[in-house]
Amino acid sequence: MRHRALVWTIVFWTGVGLGSEAFGARVLETRPMNTPASLALHPEVLGSVVSGAIEWVDDWQVRETPISADFPATHVTAGPDGTLYFSAQFWFGERRRGESHVRFRRDVPATRAAVVDPSGAVCAAGYDALLIFEGGVHGTRTEVELPYEIWAADSIAVNERGDVALGRATTNAWNFAIVEDPRGEARVHAFPPESGLPADSPVRALAVDRAGHFVIATDAGLFVAVGELPGLKFAEIGAEEGLGGYWITSLANDGQGGVAIGTRKGLFLWNGSLATPAFERLTAADGLYHDWVTSVAADGAGELATGHPLGLSLVALPEPGAAPLAGAALAALLALRRGRKESVGLPG
Repeated sequence: MRHRALVWTIVFWTGVGLGSEAFGARVLETRPMNTPASLALHPEVLGSVVSGAIEWVDDWQVRETPISADFPATHVTAGPDGTLYFSAQFWFGERRRGESHVRFRRDVPATRAAVVDPSGAVCAAGYDALLIFEGGVHGTRTEVELPYEIWAADSIAVNERGDVALGRATTNAWNFAIVEDPRGEARVHAFPPESGLPADSPVRALAVDRAGHFVIATDAGLFVAVGELPGLKFAEIGAEEGLGGYWITSLANDGQGGVAIGTRKGLFLWNGSLATPAFERLTAADGLYHDWVTSVAADGAGELATGHPLGLSLVALPEPGAAPLAGAALAALLALRRGRKESVGLPG
């Protein structure tokens, strides 16, 4: 009976238009399911981590790996080709072109989170090293040793230059680091509290803004790393919108230069600009399954998936610069999405 709810909750995306029109974002559909701790979204596949088990949808069928029962997963991310990468305490795995591949701890260190860099290599946060896989989990692996202060990173992000940021969800004083040029000289910069981040504040998630700055979600608020390495400064963003008072749970780049921010008080959409910041907030009153967002993922093609306690939502973003969707425009969008599903055999 475990996780059976997913079988009928994420296969049919045919919802009605709900939600705020400040940016034109719309909640398309909500469905009950077991609480997703981590989500990955691609136009052709969705992956989730639920109570340590890993699940995915491909060919519009829900699958679950049997390995997850004994070796719980912690994180999932999607590559540009739809490959899903799963991190776990005792293994690291991928789901690629309908096949699963796993490397166990005996030949790969434990991993906690992963991200795909601009070259297509997979960067994974190992316990005491940054792992870089080229050609999949069984391809060439490079390891960058990390200083003790930033061991056991829980979150990871990569910018267009290929620099990798690491964050720790602990109360240790050193919770953020950047590995500059990890496939070259691999310079590691760890940032103590006097650098500007709140002291002893766990880092919950990482992302990148439209200018390439790393975005850092902490229990004390949302911060952006600005300047040049090694002398970065940290600017708080969104405090006036209430982000400083909400426990941020997750971040995702929306594929349009903005950042989606999951919190215990709803989903915030930030345009990703420090010079002219703008925010939109979606809550259960706007159609989300629940105010508490446990995880968020973007497919890079205008859709977000948000996890909630015992639920899932699908949010549609407008094209950059487009007017808010309403009436006939919204109906046309929904028809287009249903048509896409029909093209692969899913009922509309």
